[in-house]
Amino acid sequence: MGNNGKRILTLSDLFGMAIGMVIGTGVMTMTGIAIGYTGRSVNIAYLLAAVLTIISSIPPLFILATARFTGGQYSQISVLAGKKAGGVYAYLNIALTLQSTLTLLSLGQYVLTLFTGWNAKWVSLIILTVLTLLNATYLKSSAIVQKIMVAILIIALGSYIVQGWPNLVPNYTSAPDFMSGGIVGLLKASIFVSSALGGATYIADYSDRMKNPVRDMPIVVVVTTLVVGILYFFVATVAGGVLPLSEIANKPLSVGAKSFMNSGMFTFFVVGGAIFALLTTINSGLGSKPYPMRISCQDGWLPKSWGAINEKFNSPHKLYVIIYLLNAIPLVLGIDISIVATSITLVFVSIRILMAYAAMRLPVVMPELWEKSKFHVSKPMLNGLCGLSLVVNLSSLYLTLSGKSAKEILMNLGMLGLTVVFMLLRYKKANITASYEAS
Repeated sequence: MGNNGKRILTLSDLFGMAIGMVIGTGVMTMTGIAIGYTGRSVNIAYLLAAVLTIISSIPPLFILATARFTGGQYSQISVLAGKKAGGVYAYLNIALTLQSTLTLLSLGQYVLTLFTGWNAKWVSLIILTVLTLLNATYLKSSAIVQKIMVAILIIALGSYIVQGWPNLVPNYTSAPDFMSGGIVGLLKASIFVSSALGGATYIADYSDRMKNPVRDMPIVVVVTTLVVGILYFFVATVAGGVLPLSEIANKPLSVGAKSFMNSGMFTFFVVGGAIFALLTTINSGLGSKPYPMRISCQDGWLPKSWGAINEKFNSPHKLYVIIYLLNAIPLVLGIDISIVATSITLVFVSIRILMAYAAMRLPVVMPELWEKSKFHVSKPMLNGLCGLSLVVNLSSLYLTLSGKSAKEILMNLGMLGLTVVFMLLRYKKANITASYEAS
């Protein structure tokens, strides 16, 4: 229902997109901060974070295994949680576009570390242009490029592990450097780095272009989170064990890497690790965002004409242009959107809450498909597991917001409030379509 494009993305394509969504610069920057919480046990924190991430992903997994939702998470929330919830998500999804602008700026700065004298703004704009054109015209080619970049990214992180492992300090697990913050410090570190493992559930936004989403998406979400969590365990072991804690706490991975990598390998690590982590994250975001936005246009939350499909390339070309402009204008004009782009913690948790409620509605809204779902459980079990996911997400929200300033908290609340206002203004003009099918 509502499919106007070719279903071309395979299981391996989805793994490439999902890994690119999960592995970002978070591991490069967050690991050092997590070391400050828990010391050398930061590796255990990553394993625990992988478990917490999967628990928080339980509601989306139930939905993914039940039906193909043409508009990804927008359709899931609209159909299952209701019209108002769908409208709020439609506008939250636009707000999340600003994150790509910040990622592009970071990418430009990393490029300048290798090519001094270049203009970071224009480097970022060129990269944005190339990736937008690639996704808007040849999505399958974009998926292939993504898999190549992910392979290089994993090789870069692998080289960090292999070269750093022989340099680990003796008595790695001894006090006081191991579990330096006690159980509380370990839990804080786990919740903090869990954001570096999230993101795989957003492959739902590619649902309209997948060959077999009901089978493939749950596999990709769980396997990607576990595999990346194990990879991060080894990365974090090296990060926490090659230098004294005083030299690596609250520092990026590059600080430790310099102590055991020669200049050539260090350059490869910066390019293949940091730069490719940013590239894969940007590429995945640009590729997936237009599809839920297209269905929200069809439903009336956004102008219907924006969701038109290009017959030659089978893609929503107008939405690609709009997303491009939303990212390009702040870059070209030098508009500071850092506070807005980074103050979206409440936005992410709000989406998780909407997804949990949507999953609880599966037996009511689509009882026949839910009965056939491979993940079918009793209603009390469904509600209990979704409730557990909510506890994990709300705990993460509390910890994250407790470290933010009053201004950032108000920005979070303000952004969420604006989406509610826009939803109410368009509510009477919007009509939810049943944009889902069995497979």
